[in-house]
Amino acid sequence: MARIKGVVMEYNDGQAIIMTPQGNFERIKTKKPLEVGEYYYGNSATMQKRYAMIAVLLLALTLGTWDFFAVQAYAQVSSSLELGVNRWNRVVMVRPLDAKGATIL
Repeated sequence: MARIKGVVMEYNDGQAIIMTPQGNFERIKTKKPLEVGEYYYGNSATMQKRYAMIAVLLLALTLGTWDFFAVQAYAQVSSSLELGVNRWNRVVMVRPLDAKGATIL
């Protein structure tokens, strides 16, 4: 994880310039007001954006696959098999109804 720590050198409207222990200057965005000379310890803005993108990607994948496996209709093939299809007419479930159907599967 990229944690930023250092002394606040300048603060203006939600942005601060931090001097790290290595002597580098980093510009960060912060929601809480900081005072010049205060020691700051927190995530960098790039890590926060990365966490947000990962969360959105996982949410999109979860919602997309949720609908794919949801059965919309059932079709009974002969008297021994039952097929479940989703909204795109893809078979997502097959269930045997008797011993003959179990041997077919």
